[in-house]
Amino acid sequence: MPIPDLDGLLRDMRSLDDVERAVAAAEELGRHATAEDVPLLRKLMAEGDNFFRECLGTVLAELEGPPALPFLLGLLREGRALGRDNDALGFAVTELVSAHRGDVLPTLATMSEADSPADRRDAAWLWGFVAEVAPVEPLLRLARDPDPAVRGAAVGALGSYPGREDVFAALAAALGDPEERVRIDTVSALGYYEDRRAVELLEPFATDDAPASVRRIAEHALKQLRRR
Repeated sequence: MPIPDLDGLLRDMRSLDDVERAVAAAEELGRHATAEDVPLLRKLMAEGDNFFRECLGTVLAELEGPPALPFLLGLLREGRALGRDNDALGFAVTELVSAHRGDVLPTLATMSEADSPADRRDAAWLWGFVAEVAPVEPLLRLARDPDPAVRGAAVGALGSYPGREDVFAALAAALGDPEERVRIDTVSALGYYEDRRAVELLEPFATDDAPASVRRIAEHALKQLRRR
């Protein structure tokens, strides 16, 4: 069944001088869209501005399911390159992955071994959302990846595997990473990892000698651990 007054809804969605009107039109389009409209939604998101992508990501993910994942990740990467946060689009991706863990795992496994650092980074980021059905070994490998963005994403996802000695050892090793961004990601991950042995590891990062960017994260992580 065609979407009622599609032209009018699209016109309203482009009226960003009236954000409430644009959002209402996007919601109306989403309520009426069906699986037959997937090509249309893809076209609108590919050709439209960031508003279209943010509003329609969840709609597309719900209608198309796992086959939408590569397309949505491609849009996310475009947004990153332009400095956009793309929070709603990122949420659509994580909800899609969480809802279809078993179905998307083969895709993530292939991405984790890809030549593209962007593929490996996204695989590492999303691995934590499939942890219930996924082995940890690929993530441990990604935590040693040559690309620092991949390593940072991997250490963040390792927190989804609590109580494992190999995971704790990998996080402890990552505290010595040559890249400060990876060390920050690791300090943060250890704050959420429920192992009080991390207190001793993190204390040196909370001293006055530590870089301010690392020290703030370490202080927060230590507060979290000491509450447990």
